[in-house]
Amino acid sequence: MKKYELTSETKNGLFGQTLYRIKSCISFATVSGYEVKKGDFGGWVEKEENLSQDGKAWIRDNAEVSGNAEILDNAEIFDDAKIGGRAKIFGNAKVYGSAVISFDAKIHENALVCGNARVFHDAEVCGNAKICNHAEICGSAVISGNAKIRDSAKIFGNVEICDNAEICGSAEVWDNVKVFGDAIVYGYARISDKAKIYENAEVYGGARVFENARVYGNSKIFDGAEIFGKAEIFDSAKIYGKAEVYGNAEIYGSAKIFENAEVCGDAVICGDAVISKDAHISSPEHLMCVSPIPVNGHSASLTLFRSNKGELNIQFNMKDVKTIDEFKAFIDIFDEISDRLALITIVELGKRCIDLTTQKINEGETE
Repeated sequence: MKKYELTSETKNGLFGQTLYRIKSCISFATVSGYEVKKGDFGGWVEKEENLSQDGKAWIRDNAEVSGNAEILDNAEIFDDAKIGGRAKIFGNAKVYGSAVISFDAKIHENALVCGNARVFHDAEVCGNAKICNHAEICGSAVISGNAKIRDSAKIFGNVEICDNAEICGSAEVWDNVKVFGDAIVYGYARISDKAKIYENAEVYGGARVFENARVYGNSKIFDGAEIFGKAEIFDSAKIYGKAEVYGNAEIYGSAKIFENAEVCGDAVICGDAVISKDAHISSPEHLMCVSPIPVNGHSASLTLFRSNKGELNIQFNMKDVKTIDEFKAFIDIFDEISDRLALITIVELGKRCIDLTTQKINEGETE
């Protein structure tokens, strides 16, 4: 016995085809527990091949399936969802709301597509993935695991989003990017080329990560920062402002790079280093970080780095220090010995790490 039959009630579908309302020939319950009684009217199809007569698959409400699209197994299509092209919805997948699935897209396993979401071309949504709100998935993208794509996010190209990763806001991810683990990309962030975002990393604001860059650990990239080349950002590092990190640079530990700082080449920045302003660091020789400096049981970082003019910049505990006298004012709670040691650190190690030719440190300040 057939599960359903086509009725004589027709309408024009979203893609221009004549659609027929279906009517159940038997009583059954869908996998989600929706009760279909014998004689109940369902949704709309162009032809019988659109909905399998086997399994518990069902189309209801005002949902439409047309073209060569197939609804198989235990899949459920309802509300105002539209399925067309050669799309296949199977397994225990659900498509509802005002979602549109077309071309050769595949939605299967326990995946959900809802809201005003769009899934096109060869895109695949599977596992327990959820696509909702106004999200768009196209190209050959694969969304799997427990991944969530929501809000106005756009995914296209050969992107792979899996595990517990989440793409939301107005973020865009394309090309051959992979986002996995518990990573999250949101705001107006843009991820492209062969970049990878994973573990607990966050990329947001107007940040960009592209080429072969890697962002992972508990790191955060935000504001208008750009990470590219083969740069790697990990641990609890933060890159923000209009900072750029590229080349083979590595940023890790609790390092912070911000404002207009530029880190490239083979530079390695770690620990509690703080790099800001117009820094230009392309080698380990352009940087020196002393951390922690104990102050009454607390610690503060001291970072010396090279500017794009070859000048020495000093950051002490997230504060910009322009002269040795200013530095001394910050550490006036040190005892006399600690004070002298701190100054020696600045001058002696700074001489080995940074070109000080543009700095004027008189003999009285170094003694």
